[in-house]
Amino acid sequence: MGEFPTYLGFTFTVTKGTTTTWTSFSSTQITSARVAGDEVYDSEQGYGGAPDAPVLPGQSITWKQGFGVNDPADLTMNVSVDFDHVDVVYTTVQDAWTF
Repeated sequence: MGEFPTYLGFTFTVTKGTTTTWTSFSSTQITSARVAGDEVYDSEQGYGGAPDAPVLPGQSITWKQGFGVNDPADLTMNVSVDFDHVDVVYTTVQDAWTF
């Protein structure tokens, strides 16, 4: 593991709601206090990174990812599930979209 003061775990679930099979190509980046977080891989704890597996219609896929961060109160996470969908951004930063 890196040199971060805090390590956080996140659980992701994607449910396929249409009639076609979907193959994930997920990518997650996190920043904390203006520093890129470091993804943690720990198979014993179930942190193996994002899946690369087909999801059948009506089915779901769940996975866990862990990250080392500087400040758990100052997070911005970008989640991309594939090239065809818009990325989702989560943040704890107040007024993050004010420019």
